[in-house]
This record gives sequence, C-alpha cells and structure tokens, in this order.
Amino acid sequence: MDPVSLAALGMAGNIFQFVTLGCKLVTKARKIHKDGGIEEYIHLQVVVADVATCSDNLRADLVSQQQAHGPLAEDDTALKEICSGCLEVAEEIQAALKQLNPNRTSTKWKSIRQALKSLWGKERMAELKDRLEMYNSWKAAS
Repeated sequence: MDPVSLAALGMAGNIFQFVTLGCKLVTKARKIHKDGGIEEYIHLQVVVADVATCSDNLRADLVSQQQAHGPLAEDDTALKEICSGCLEVAEEIQAALKQLNPNRTSTKWKSIRQALKSLWGKERMAELKDRLEMYNSWKAAS
C-alpha cells in the first residue's frame, strides 16, 4: 500500500472513532436530560450509601467493643480496617458521583457536559467499584 492509502485509512479510522464517540455522547446527554441523571449512577448512589452506613455502624460497634473490653482480636482488628477501607472508597465514589450526576433541573448544555464527564470518568468509576467490591468480599469472608 502506498503512503497516501495508509493515510486515508488512518483518517477514516479516526473519523469513525470520532463519530462513535459523538453518538455515545448525544445518547447519554439525551438520557441525562430526560431522566435527570444516569440510571446506573443513581442506583450506585443508593448502594454506596448503604455500604457506607453498614460499614460505619460495624466499625463503630468494633470501636465500642474495644473501649469496653480492651484490645480486639486479630480478626476483629482486620474487620475494623476493612470497614475503614469501605468507608474511604464509598466517600470517593460519592464525591465522584456528585460531579458526574447533575441535578434534576439540568439544561441541555449541562446534560452534554455531564455526559462527557461521564464518558471520561467511566474508567475511574469502574476502578472505585472494583475496590469497594474487593472490600465487601473480604468483609463477607471474615
């Protein structure tokens, strides 16, 4: 293949990627504007709030037990650390969701901006969800 053909093929690939991204952006922006947010993120907010509450309650119980009866057993100390890790990740997710999920009175332009932020933040949200799932699996195993 000659260099001009390769350049044309490369340009066509870039245009295709740009159009695909544009379609995803418009679809997500419409959904945000119509529904007031991204359904996955709205559900995730509820789940993360529940995880944070449960972890905080369990950690508080362990601290109370430690204050009343002295040092915790090794398993209880590990569980307390897992709860602290869950709380830390839950707070990070809640902060990220606050930036990614607009309020209900969102304009079309804000919906587009939120959709773009959502596409860019997708990898970060997946990483945080994986960390939280890891802590929860450790908690379940303890």
